[in-house]
Amino acid sequence: MWLQDPANRAEAIALLAEQTRISVDDATICYEEYVPRKVHSLALGIVFGLSVGLVLAFIIAQLQHGYYFQIMLPGGMVGLIVGYATQKYGRSPQLPNAASVR
Repeated sequence: MWLQDPANRAEAIALLAEQTRISVDDATICYEEYVPRKVHSLALGIVFGLSVGLVLAFIIAQLQHGYYFQIMLPGGMVGLIVGYATQKYGRSPQLPNAASVR
């Protein structure tokens, strides 16, 4: 996955800082805290996906000046499905074993 690849760390942090309008230091903290690890909790994955979907859909609804239900319902459902699929079918990051590091 592009986001979890250490080679893309600096670009991902810069993108996070730019898109969320936070400092690079705060973006680095967020990246280090949430990206490298994968939570193995179906409930947390669903809730997180639903939350992200609803927040992004709310932003779009604000830009449209209305139609909140019609925009946020599908956005929340997509987030819910993505959160479920990520936890159910996503792979954990592969760590190199000691033999391949030499």
